[in-house]
Amino acid sequence: MLTEIDRLTAIREARPEESLFAEKDWLLSPEPFAIDEKSRRDLERLGHQLFVFQRACNQLYQQSVKGKQPAWVARYLDIGKPPELIEFSRRKEFREELPRVIRPDLVLTDEGWTIAEVDSVPGG
Repeated sequence: MLTEIDRLTAIREARPEESLFAEKDWLLSPEPFAIDEKSRRDLERLGHQLFVFQRACNQLYQQSVKGKQPAWVARYLDIGKPPELIEFSRRKEFREELPRVIRPDLVLTDEGWTIAEVDSVPGG
């Protein structure tokens, strides 16, 4: 049977040294973070709910570009992006594309789960 130290060592050794894990200190636990059954069900439903939210945001952006929603939406979301990227992302073949990964940063509070950020870049 593995000790806590053995489990922590195995976790540390299994992590890649580059990318997301590079030059960062991680707080590790030898045991998984336990959640109750209601939290498990909530988290399972969250994936679909975030997909629907992401799709609605994309539709709002596209309608803003077309003048069917306020122009400030597209203006705001385009801030800091190079013109070539904006033009490329507005091409017909990409307009309806959604991220394949939706990664929420979740915080468990006394009132339940809170989403601090929704990212579509793994490790970003």
